[in-house]
Amino acid sequence: MQRIPPYFDYSEGRLGSLSGEVQTTDATPTKILEIVPEEYARGYLTVFINGSKDDGTEGIVGAKMFHWKSVAGDVTLLATVDIVAVNREGFTTADFALDVGDDLLQVKVTGEAAKSINWSAFYIFDSITTTVLP
Repeated sequence: MQRIPPYFDYSEGRLGSLSGEVQTTDATPTKILEIVPEEYARGYLTVFINGSKDDGTEGIVGAKMFHWKSVAGDVTLLATVDIVAVNREGFTTADFALDVGDDLLQVKVTGEAAKSINWSAFYIFDSITTTVLP
C-alpha cells in the first residue's frame, strides 16, 4: 500500500487517502494531516481516525466531518459533525480535532499522559473554488 506524506499542497478538487501515521506520548496536540486550501473556496474534510496504545490494550476510533471556508487567505471552521461518535476503549481523553491556524486545515490528535498511542488517519476532501469579481 502506498503511503502519502501527511502534507499536501492541494489544488485539484478531490482527494482521499491514508494520510500517514504519528505517535503521541502525552496530551500535546500533534498534527497528523495538513491541507493548504485554495483561496475563495469552501468544502468539507471528513477524517476517520484510528488509534491504539502501543501494547494494544486501549484504542480509539471515530469519524468527523469538518465544514470550512477560505476567504482572502483566512480559513474558518464553520461546523463539525460527528459521522461516527468517538469510541474510546480504555482511553478517557484521547481525541482529534481540526485546527485552522496559519490558514491551513490541520487535523491534530491528542493523546494521554504517559501513554504511547499510534495513530492513523484516512480522509476525504472536497472543495469548490469560487470566482471573485473585482
